[in-house]
Amino acid sequence: MNPKTKPKTPTDAELARTITGARSYWFATATRTGAMYRPRAESAALAVRAAHGLAPVPVHWIESPRRPGCDLRRWRDENGCLPLVRQLRGRLRRAAENTLAPIRADAIARYGTYLGYSVWDVLWPATTDKWIAHTGNRFELGPYDAGWVAGALMAEAYGVRYNAADRATLQAHVESVRSCGPWVDSADAIHMMDMPVRISLDDHQRLHGRPAIAWADGYSVDAEHGNVPL
Repeated sequence: MNPKTKPKTPTDAELARTITGARSYWFATATRTGAMYRPRAESAALAVRAAHGLAPVPVHWIESPRRPGCDLRRWRDENGCLPLVRQLRGRLRRAAENTLAPIRADAIARYGTYLGYSVWDVLWPATTDKWIAHTGNRFELGPYDAGWVAGALMAEAYGVRYNAADRATLQAHVESVRSCGPWVDSADAIHMMDMPVRISLDDHQRLHGRPAIAWADGYSVDAEHGNVPL
């Protein structure tokens, strides 16, 4: 291409097709099943902490929502990187709003929101709701970050430029979505849950089956078209 030629601006139809493909990829990534490579997952979670300026902490593993396996009542996730993640999301969103045409920024924002809710609808009822009942804490990192991470990457592909620090931190979260199970952070520890070995969905990507979601230790949850018994 002639270096003086201005790159073609993708049309809204092309953006829609790109969003459809990206949504499928990130949904499949965030709801993957099977054995995890724990060293990679631990490195990814610790890299997220490091990108947010936090020191390394031990990583504790939990096999399933069946039971905590440790006493988590002495801390809350607000003492970890979660507040910093929320700040990062705000900065990335504002960068998109300040760069893109409003209709395009809105389309990408809706894409990220829809994807995020889709992932949460699959993993949240079986992991976090049960977990809160045990510990008062909740998972919000790892696969749960897929929506805003994918939205930020899509905005970048369409011309948004982030500062170097935010770009590096975003990449750390990309690897966390790809490698980690649901995890929760505190000032002195990370607790990460294994991914399920089975997820069964209906045609609308809602949990559905007996079981609808199951872990290697035998714990499972039934669901009917997204309705999970408490």
